Amino acid sequence: MTMVYFGEPGTSEVPRELQETCRNVDLVPQPDRSAGSSSTNWNRFIALSSTLPYGAWRLRSLKFQAKIWEWLAKERFDAVISDDIYVAANIPPLLRIPVILNKHGIGTVVLERFLKNERNPLKRMYGFVELLKTRRWETSVCRHAELIMACSQEDSSEINLLSPGARVTIVPNVIDVDQYQPTPAVNNHTVVFVAYMGWYPNQDAVEYFVSSILPILRNLIPDVKFVAAGRNPPDDFRRRLSRVPGVEFTGTVPDIRPIVANAAVSVVPLRIGTGTRLKILEAAAMEKPVVSTRVGAEGLNFADGTEIVLADNPEVFAREIAALLDSPVRAHAIGVAARRHVQEQYSMPALRIAVRQAVAVITRRISENSQFGVEQ
Repeated sequence: MTMVYFGEPGTSEVPRELQETCRNVDLVPQPDRSAGSSSTNWNRFIALSSTLPYGAWRLRSLKFQAKIWEWLAKERFDAVISDDIYVAANIPPLLRIPVILNKHGIGTVVLERFLKNERNPLKRMYGFVELLKTRRWETSVCRHAELIMACSQEDSSEINLLSPGARVTIVPNVIDVDQYQPTPAVNNHTVVFVAYMGWYPNQDAVEYFVSSILPILRNLIPDVKFVAAGRNPPDDFRRRLSRVPGVEFTGTVPDIRPIVANAAVSVVPLRIGTGTRLKILEAAAMEKPVVSTRVGAEGLNFADGTEIVLADNPEVFAREIAALLDSPVRAHAIGVAARRHVQEQYSMPALRIAVRQAVAVITRRISENSQFGVEQ
């Protein structure tokens, strides 16, 4: 396998794991259109003039495209895998090789949920424009893909609404369960939310928790502590919410597992987003009870009340957390059941089965074609 991927800003070395897994690896610097919140806002404004949605505009890279052309000229490939719709802006339009689209979530649904929760009229106007562009782009990319790997049945259904007749197979997001071992139960009142804080839906989740859930929870558990664990929280966002008593941001940490191990409950207060949450799988594998919104737990077949606790109302969400903090025995039982569920459905063996099925589908498609390469 040959991989071309965007490196994180400031990164120039290819991780050893990729070198061991792939025959060839090329790291391309990520376009510098996303550094800093003020720069991001300005770039979003500039991108309004493009027919592409912001994500595709931001990741469109002549260097990335040149690398793809370079490899296509040197070798013959059976298929190209695009990591979701925005990177697909770099795939040659006349490609005769089957394209497999790996879908983390549904961009159109993310924006629909953003508009449902956003009250600022300017942001709503911007979001509506982005929704129109994203729906058109996502539909086009899905329509041209030979195979789409969705991470859940819910996402598969959304893809078929966007692009009827699309060939979709389900390849679940999984974790290496052995890397997330249970730790001794803690009897503290610490609640953790693990997420990449540079992504707006996760920022909205933190804002929602701190403003709507935490005040109610503090009335029930006065010494409760909320830890927002994850890299790249915007400076102004972090400073503002850190002023709230009991709220802590970790920023980038070398290993998130000790943070999760030191919490009594993991929360996922997401209101925006699609796909499936690795943060739930990781916490569950460590036998931590999880309280989540239904959007947060979407696509994961956890049983409410026995393997996870679901709550969409802020008061109910707070009461469920407090009940788990007050009942370590019940919290532990939910955690144990959740880990068992992850082992059965969201571990590496489950991924291998799903990938084999996907490979079988695309192999049949390839066998139907007699020409490969790029039209000149």
